[in-house]
Amino acid sequence: MDLSVAKSVIAVIRQEDQRRNEAERDPNFAYEQWLSDQAFVSELCLMFLVALRHQLERQLINLAAHAGHKGVDLTPTQYRQRMETLRRKKGIGIDWNAVYRLLNVSTRPAPIEALRLLANAYKHNPQAQPDEELLKHLGWVQ
Repeated sequence: MDLSVAKSVIAVIRQEDQRRNEAERDPNFAYEQWLSDQAFVSELCLMFLVALRHQLERQLINLAAHAGHKGVDLTPTQYRQRMETLRRKKGIGIDWNAVYRLLNVSTRPAPIEALRLLANAYKHNPQAQPDEELLKHLGWVQ
């Protein structure tokens, strides 16, 4: 997802939220419909957060597969082999420790971790305050 696509998605979410909130001014306003509309906008936000995080993770995996190759292009076979080494032995998921080791970072990059925590907080309770784990990660609580 490039930046222009992300901006477009955010614009659509804002437009939908604004359009649905303007419906409140209608004399025939139905509170039940508003609740349904809010749920729809919340789901759009959640899908965007998850898609953005997954896109960033895909890019990290791609960088890790190319890391340490000193600027020389990989052949398709080499790339597939490097990708296989990043997969867990059980074939499920990515070995993130291997990715971080290849990228020379010690843990998941803070912005991606923040997206993960934000998506999880939003997913589990979209109307509540952020959970403590997210607040700690952002440095807002001790």
